[in-house]
Amino acid sequence: MEGGYVTRNRPRCGDKDTLPEDAFFKLSLWVACPTCKQEMTAQLIEKNYIYACDKCQLFIRLADLLPRWADL
Repeated sequence: MEGGYVTRNRPRCGDKDTLPEDAFFKLSLWVACPTCKQEMTAQLIEKNYIYACDKCQLFIRLADLLPRWADL
């Protein structure tokens, strides 16, 4: 959603809620830096879940890796 807002949806019942911080850090996603190809670290910056590469000083929002809610 706009601004990087991420929800977790339950298709069977149609319910959804915001993705809790602890659930984000338990995702165990391996995200590669587009520049150096090293693994990026999960971080929380300004209420956005991101994957960051400290070496290259860049980040990717979790929301940018997921399909838009309207496309599901």
